Amino acid sequence: MKIRIVSLQFDANIALNKPVDLAKGTNSFTLAVFKTSGLIQTQIGLSDFKAGDCILLDPTFPHYIKCKHENIIYDSVSFKGSDASRLVGQIGLDLNVIHSPLQIFFIDSILEKISKECRATELLWERVVATCMDELL
Repeated sequence: MKIRIVSLQFDANIALNKPVDLAKGTNSFTLAVFKTSGLIQTQIGLSDFKAGDCILLDPTFPHYIKCKHENIIYDSVSFKGSDASRLVGQIGLDLNVIHSPLQIFFIDSILEKISKECRATELLWERVVATCMDELL
């Protein structure tokens, strides 16, 4: 499976007076896991999210994230590739919708594994990354 990690951010920060506003999206799927609360553009409009919520954004969907009371801290992974759409389709996860998973303790370790594999680029590292993305989603 060909999936390319475009960016991987740990504890990214959005300041109170500097919202993320990308009207045309980013040309890659983006999974964001929030550690604090704020506002985000979803399919139904501007929605509240809380710590522990996540969202999978479509490549062409506008990215708009804004703080409410404090800076937003989140982890994110952006990915694309010839099999990225197929992976997202197989998972059946709704795009551009806030999800509140019951457990998120494993997300940090999977993101760290992806980061290590991308840096090391050892034998079959692309398959390991694809498997980790499948498990993450």
